[in-house]
Amino acid sequence: MRAYQGLLEEIKTRLEAIEAGLNDELNLPPALRREFLYLQLRFLCECIALGCLIVHGDIGTAPVDKLRKAWSPKRIMDDLERLHSDFYPVPVTIARMGPNRLHITPGEPPFAKADLLSLHAKCGDILHRGTVKKMAPLDRAASETDTQKILAWASSMSLLLNAHGISLFGGQRLLCLLRAVDKQGHAQVSLASEI
Repeated sequence: MRAYQGLLEEIKTRLEAIEAGLNDELNLPPALRREFLYLQLRFLCECIALGCLIVHGDIGTAPVDKLRKAWSPKRIMDDLERLHSDFYPVPVTIARMGPNRLHITPGEPPFAKADLLSLHAKCGDILHRGTVKKMAPLDRAASETDTQKILAWASSMSLLLNAHGISLFGGQRLLCLLRAVDKQGHAQVSLASEI
């Protein structure tokens, strides 16, 4: 849980970096700003996939042991899907019902597994200089469409992870907050009896 909490802190930092980039606070040339934004999105996809692997690392089977060396979100997602189909984070709404009681309602992921894999591949295509024939010019800035898409992807990831639950292999569930109010905005990961 501590490793996943650390990964959520990294995710939070990368989301803040995207916000700074979109607000043009980084003082980068337009082409480098575009690359920086897509690089953050790519790392966010990898962080989410690695996070899924981290919280399910106790399945203790040979395929998971081999996966510990994997970095590719597609490989991680495909293999985890075969082992435990309910491994992906689910956004939740939390209502306090009393001093030690919460009511948790799961929602639909605004950034699904398929979205993650699609975005990761798109970022990979964008972050390569290309062939000599198709080399992108260095002065290529993020278009308005790029900017809107980057904002939409980052917002979807944030909505997915702000408050989310993860079903573990043995039936236990984690309740995770990207920015816990009672923890000065730090990430929080706890075992929950019902999500």
